[in-house]
Amino acid sequence: MSYRERRRFVPLLTPRRGWLVCADAAVWIAALLVATWLRYEFEFLTSSVPKLLVLLTGVALTHVGVGLLLGLYASWWRPGSFEEAYVIALSVMSAALFGAVANLALSRPIPEGAVLGAGPMAFLGIAGLRWGARLRIQRRLVAGKTERSTRTIIFGAGEGGIDLIASMRRDPERTYEPVALLDDDPAKSRLRAEGLLVR
Repeated sequence: MSYRERRRFVPLLTPRRGWLVCADAAVWIAALLVATWLRYEFEFLTSSVPKLLVLLTGVALTHVGVGLLLGLYASWWRPGSFEEAYVIALSVMSAALFGAVANLALSRPIPEGAVLGAGPMAFLGIAGLRWGARLRIQRRLVAGKTERSTRTIIFGAGEGGIDLIASMRRDPERTYEPVALLDDDPAKSRLRAEGLLVR
């Protein structure tokens, strides 16, 4: 199913991933505060609290809003994938641009450099949450293998082979346990995919 087709049938936000909205907003707020602290040691807090709250709220909502429109919180994304990282980058850049404009409109409650510096920090934090979740999922799936599982070698280390491994690991019966990948492309030799060695 193509991206456009999936966008018609998958909701913008699934209940199981709703916690990511709160996490992303919290990361953005923390990134802006830390970036400002690194620049001015929070001197702005004595006189600009209302404007600061407006700026923080606006940046967080912009990121979440763009993420919803691009499907960042929809269930079809594979956690930690390059496709997801691309959408995260677009959402972060949109929020950073909004923050820069809003900061000027609000008479600079925080330094402009702090707004721009918070963008990379937010990207690393938001992407890191998802990549960490992917690692936990992979470890849990690998640990879930049973003694009844048949050790299996997968032929092909492309997208199809990787999808097959994920499908086999999601099988509650764990009938087959992938242990290695075979591929005729020399460039893939000795690489790892889904934690398995390509031969």
